[in-house]
Amino acid sequence: MESKTATFDQRWVAIGARFAHRMRTVRSQRGLSQAQLGAMTGLTRFAVGDIESGARQARLPEAVFICEALGVGLGDMLGDVDPVLVVEQRIEFRPHAGGSR
Repeated sequence: MESKTATFDQRWVAIGARFAHRMRTVRSQRGLSQAQLGAMTGLTRFAVGDIESGARQARLPEAVFICEALGVGLGDMLGDVDPVLVVEQRIEFRPHAGGSR
């Protein structure tokens, strides 16, 4: 019998996926390009794209800068996430192993 409790890794993936989705949605609603959001936060447009696509996760300071630039609270960006649902939908989010902004 499988456990219904999400593992730490599943929760990590779900939180990252939620942030990336909300970031892309809010950025688009604000009429900002990835390059414009990058300029507002000190990130490159490539870094913004990588975060939005799930190629990497935003570090906490980056997440705060992104939220400030978009005029959204960090809690609103993270929202309520059902990690089991995210994993069942096979949303892939690869944690970033390091590197620069």
